[in-house]
Amino acid sequence: MGGSARWGLAAATAAIAAIGGLTPLVGHAAGASVSMKEDPPGCTKSGYCFTPASVSVSSGDQVTWTDQSDANHTVTRCTPSACNGVGPGTGADTGPNSAQISQGNTFSMSFTGAGTYNYYCTVHGYAVMHGTVTVATASSHDTAQGSSGSSAGSGASTTPAAGADPGWLPGGLLVGTGAALLGGAVALRRRRPTA
Repeated sequence: MGGSARWGLAAATAAIAAIGGLTPLVGHAAGASVSMKEDPPGCTKSGYCFTPASVSVSSGDQVTWTDQSDANHTVTRCTPSACNGVGPGTGADTGPNSAQISQGNTFSMSFTGAGTYNYYCTVHGYAVMHGTVTVATASSHDTAQGSSGSSAGSGASTTPAAGADPGWLPGGLLVGTGAALLGGAVALRRRRPTA
């Protein structure tokens, strides 16, 4: 391959790498994390809690609950009879409905139906442990703020709209630019005559 052909190949490779750095994110996996904790400082009062008690995600996002306490817990969608008159919420998805989760283990669910999902721990009851997931459609969630919900014993905190899609991958632009510069440097080095 001649010098100009190598230069053209290197330039084309660098251009493709640079353009690749501007590719919008596709299949961006976002979501929220909720911990199951015990007693202060993990909870606002004695007992167990979901923290944060309220999270907001976009349709298609996953929420992961992690047991960071010494007891087993569940993540179970509310019914009025189990949750002191609080219903399941307005979301159309089935669940959440986990088996018992032991210390250090997780339960995850991807939400697609917009609305609210009220849940509680069947081991400790609604009065001790409950929370809410709010799911927004992807387009309306970009401007939504996190919800704050204060519940007795829940260690409630405010969570910003978790996992909002940043659109373009800024790091990809940096990687693409670096690849373009590297490709140009390699091509220039190869063009240098040997002595």
